Formats: sequence, structure tokens, C-alpha cells
Amino acid sequence: MSRSDDRRRLSALRRPLQHVARHARPLTAATGVETPRRRRLLPWMERRDPAAEDTRRGVPMPLRVVLGIIASVVATVMAVLLLATPANAQSTSDPGEMATRAYPGREFIIAFESDIDVQRDGDLLVTERIAVNALGREIKRGVVRDFPTLYRSRDGLNVRVGFDVLGVDRDGKPEPYALEKQSNGVRIRIGDPDRWLAPGTHVYEIRYRTTRQLGFYQDHDELYWNVTGNGWTMPIAHAVARIHLPEDAPVLRTAFYTGPQGATDKNARVVESKPGEVTFENTVPLRMREGLTIAVSWPKGIVQAPSRLQGIYYQLRDNLAALVAVAGFILLAAYYIVVHGRTRRRAHAPAHIVPLYEPPEGMSAPAVRYMARKGNDERGFVIGVIELIALRALRIDRDDGKRGTGRETRFVLLQPDAQGQRGMARDTLLGTLLHKMFGAHTSFYRSSAGSARLRDARATLSSSLDNLYSGYIADHGKRARRGLWLWLLYLAACIYTLVLQGGEVGGTLASLPFLAVGLGVLAITWAMVRSNFSWGPVVFCLLFGVPFLLGGIGVLAADNAVTPVRALSALLPALMLPVVVRAFRFLRGYTEEGHEIMDRIAGFKQYLTLAEGPRLEALATVDEKLRLYERYLPYAVALDVGKRWAAAFAGLAATVAGAAAVQAMQDMYGGHDFYRDAPGRALSGIGSDVTPPPISSSSGSPGTSGSWSGSSDSSSSGSFDSGSSGDGGGGGGGSGW
Repeated sequence: MSRSDDRRRLSALRRPLQHVARHARPLTAATGVETPRRRRLLPWMERRDPAAEDTRRGVPMPLRVVLGIIASVVATVMAVLLLATPANAQSTSDPGEMATRAYPGREFIIAFESDIDVQRDGDLLVTERIAVNALGREIKRGVVRDFPTLYRSRDGLNVRVGFDVLGVDRDGKPEPYALEKQSNGVRIRIGDPDRWLAPGTHVYEIRYRTTRQLGFYQDHDELYWNVTGNGWTMPIAHAVARIHLPEDAPVLRTAFYTGPQGATDKNARVVESKPGEVTFENTVPLRMREGLTIAVSWPKGIVQAPSRLQGIYYQLRDNLAALVAVAGFILLAAYYIVVHGRTRRRAHAPAHIVPLYEPPEGMSAPAVRYMARKGNDERGFVIGVIELIALRALRIDRDDGKRGTGRETRFVLLQPDAQGQRGMARDTLLGTLLHKMFGAHTSFYRSSAGSARLRDARATLSSSLDNLYSGYIADHGKRARRGLWLWLLYLAACIYTLVLQGGEVGGTLASLPFLAVGLGVLAITWAMVRSNFSWGPVVFCLLFGVPFLLGGIGVLAADNAVTPVRALSALLPALMLPVVVRAFRFLRGYTEEGHEIMDRIAGFKQYLTLAEGPRLEALATVDEKLRLYERYLPYAVALDVGKRWAAAFAGLAATVAGAAAVQAMQDMYGGHDFYRDAPGRALSGIGSDVTPPPISSSSGSPGTSGSWSGSSDSSSSGSFDSGSSGDGGGGGGGSGW
């Protein structure tokens, strides 16, 4: 392709493109091949004309001397001007020539010309003419033009603008194109996927309409427009923007910015400014990821501004998903607050709680735990075993097993003393538990047959507590199930509105299960911590749940970097999920009889918390104090005040007699120290002793066998004083494909 062919191809463009295309390098010549030039002879090598020589002889000598002097002066002046011209031309040469010299043999945009017609209703009709130097490297079939339609306002809300493609041409003829949705806009893929472009200069023309791009302020209206976009993967030699205002509106102020995103360079100029029209162009070629941004303002009243009602409508429409997420979260939280308040409501509440210095009549420590927790939990059986030890009805030993395979846990049946018998008579549930553990035996080991005894005893205790005390608990499971259905409806509404608003939401939706699992595991961990559970499962839950939570947050942040308010559609439903799950526990209440029992339990808990009273003051010896501490320790653990109860008896082991008594008590519990250690830690040790070992299983899954072998295979104010490249409406970028 010759240089004249390039000129004919670009003849349809306006003046700013013509003087750039002249400098485009011919694409048909191979690199390093010089075009043959005509040899130019020096003056003294040229052939002289005799006739001309004769005419010169007729000029007098003085006149010839004067003419020679004048000619020398003129030649000297012209030489000086010629020497100065290249330096001056270097600074004022057009960007097309500069880019051609700067990017030899590379693909680049020769010219990017944009005509923006501002309509009276506020719409913009934009025509972009993009001349590219295609070499078949990146630009193989055509170009892609990205246009953002989703912006973030200064107050953090979403702003969605309209965008409709009116037509696409290449070299003056219609060109096929396809629209592809992006996370924050639209991509126009121009070209035929089954046809490759011929190398050379090609001119693309894109015509589109866009809405809501203008800024309407108190004393002026404004267009703040990213002409080229800052996402182009190739340099732009020359960029021109012509803004056409309706009714020949006067131009109040202009501004321009060049460079990468956020830059405030001024490598551009206003070529022409007159009523109704202003033209901008760059003065230095734009490199990759650089763009031209302009701002123009005009008096108010020329372009129709949206009404206040329209502005409210646009804000609600653009942020519908976030609005549904926030409103649904508030309504669902209000539902649980109201329902939880109703579960705690009483018809006749006492004026104050009366302290009790003994446990409620007829209630053992497991029964108190059941009522306080509104049901069975993992600690009820352990607390029952501790109370049996405190009543001297059994003892836990750690000795060598029958086969000498190491130290094993052994449970030994004892005959309780008078105080222990009175405690056993307080609640027949303890006798049932003791009988279920031992039966006709006086001892058993935790391993072998003892594991079945422990499992049966645990199941018997749970069923007995349900039979005796479930009638005092008002189960509001219907309200909890209703909350679950409301949460599912809330989640569906968030997903629907998120998809309805358009854009790529795959990452946001993919983060939901990660957030749900992470927050759910952390909620379980928090419940374990509140129950003074052992730290082993807590650490495991943290190691399991935190990566899920961080992964969900990372995916959510990456997918919503431009519009973070959209992340609320996934974050808020995930935050509500632990409440929905825990509601099946905390929405349980008490009947009137249950409230009366809880009043007595609260009075006894007050005594355990303060650890004072006439009975405690009447104790004189260390043995008496230690026996009282041990007797009520199961109740303190059941009510989660074990540390406070233990603190009231600190210092009992300071004497020799006290140390011996503490050691004797420790031996009763299989070496677990409920006095020096925190009760929660010793409780965890007892819990491991009374937990049956897991049932052994085969190495293969059901249905498999190892005996067979086989094989397997928007606009914003402040653009004049604090604007920057890449801000404002428009923007985007593009590349070849």
C-alpha cells in the first residue's frame, strides 16, 4: 500500500485527521528497505548552458559585484532561518508525525476524533472516528471499544447512565459489531470474527447516544467528559474533541487534563472556542493507558435539567439492590428483636430476686443447666458426673489397664456418706444416672464395654431431662422457622435486584457461600467460647472458618471495587445468617411456672456469684470450706460462674492440711484439679474422660472393597479546579482483537 493510498482512505475525515495521516508510514515497505531516490548533482557538476553564459557576460562588473554581495547576505539570512526552523518545528510538529517517529513499526491510533452534540434534553449524541495503523499483531479482526455505564458518585452511591449504539462503520461502510456486558459497562466488539483485516490504515466510526452525563449546578451546567478513555492498550497520536452546544450557547469555562488515570497534566490546548462550539486537541502523543479529559460549562437554562423527583427516582433505581439489602436487613433485625422481646415477656414479674443459699428444691446441677440453657447441651452429662463425684457416689481413677497398654480411665462406684445421701435424695435423676452407668458392677473402664455404658447414661439423662422440664420451656420454633423463611425471601430479593440492575455479578454471588460458611463457623466458635468449651475445637473452627470468610471478602471486594455499595447485596444477608440459625435457640422462652423456677435459680446464682452469706461465714475449718466449695461447684459450672465461685475459696491450700485436702479432692476427679486450675479447664478434662471413644470403622467407604483390583481413568463538580485525567463521564478504553 503506497502513501497516496493512505491519503485517499483518510480523505473522508475532517482536517484534524488529514494532516496526521500524511505522516503515516507506508505499511507495504519492509523494515530497513530504502526507497530509491533520484541522484542530485552538486552545482559545480551541473551542465552549463552556453546561451545563458553569454547573457551573463553583458552585465557590467560593478553591478555584478553589488548583486553578488546582496545575494550573499540573502543566502546567509536564509541559512540562519533554515538552521533555526528544525528546532522550532520539532516543538510544534503535529502529534501524528511525532508518534510515527516514536513508534516505528508498531500499531497505534493515528487519530481519535470525537464530536459530542449536547441535546436540549441533556442527552449526548457522540460520533467517534478512530484511525488505526493496523499491522495484524493486536489488531487482527478489528478493535474493541469499552464504555463504562456504572459510576460511583462522591457520596458512594451508584450512578448508571444510558448507552445505545446507533451505528458502526469501517472505512465508510457498515461494519458488524457485538455488544458484551462488563462488570461496569459495555464492550463494543467491532469486526467479523471470520475475517482478518488487511494491514494498513483503517478508520472506524462509532455513533452512540448516552444519557445522564451532564452536571447541573447552582450557577452553571457542565460537561465533564473523558474523551478517549484511559484503557487503550496502544498509544494515541492525535486526539480531538469538538463539543457542540445547543442554541449557540456561550462557553463560560474550559479545562483539559491528559495522562494516566488521576493525572493533571496539561498537554492539550483549546483550538477554537466560539458560541455553541469548542474544540480541544492534545499537543503530545498519548501513551498506553493515557487519555484526554475535557470540561466545558455554559449558562443555566439552555439544557433542561432533571426535576427533583426524577433525581430521586434515578437514585433509587440505580441503587435498588443496595436499598433492598439495607431495608431487608433492618426489617429482619426488627422482627427478631420484637419476637425475642415477646419470648421474655412475663405476666407477673417479681419486684426483685431473693438470694438463696441452697440449690432450688428437688433440682440437681444437670436440671439447673437444662433450665438455664432451655434444653440439653454437651455439658449436662459432664456436670452430672461431677456432682456424683462431689456427693462421693463415684470416683475416677487413672491407672494401668487390664492389658498394661497404658493409663486408662476407670470409674469406681462408692457408698456416699450422710451428706452425699441427702444430695442424692434431692433429685432422683442422679440415682437413675448412677444406676445406668454401673448397673450391677462396681467399676468399669472407659474403653471396651464401658463406652456403651457412657453412651446409654448420656442418652438416659437427656431423655429424662426432656420429660421432667421441657414443659416449663415455651418452644417458639414456629417463630424461628418463620424467620428462616423470611431470610430466604430476603436473600432471593437481594439476588434478583442485583441481577436486575445488570453488569457482571458472578463474583458477588460466588462470595455468598464463602461468607455464609465463614460467618456460620465463627458464630459456632463464639457459642463455644461463651460455654467455656475446650480450646481445641475453637482453634479448629477458627482455622476452618477464617479462610472462608477472608476468601469471601476478597472475592466481594475484587468484584465491587468500582461500586462498593453493590457489595451490600451479599454482605448483609450473610451477616444475618448466624442470627437466623441461633434463633432456634434464643427464641425459646419459659412458661409462668418456668419463670418461677428461673427466679429461684437466679437467687441461687446470685449467692454463687457473690460467695457470701451466713452459711459461708459459719464455716471454720479448711475441710468444711472445701467440702462446701466442692458441693456447689457443679451448680456454679452449670450457671457459668465457676471462676467467681472458685475465687471466693482462694488460699485454702496455703497450709499443710489444706494442701492435703486439695490433693485428696483432686484424686477423686482422676487427677483433674478443680481448685488450682480454672474450673473450665478441669471440666474439659473430665469431659474427655466421660466421652465414649469413637466407634472404629473400616478404611474403605460403604460399597467398596480392597479385594478387587481394577483401573480408572458520571459527572461531578470541581472539574475546573480539581479535575484529573480519567474522571468524568465517558471514558473506557479499547484494544485490538
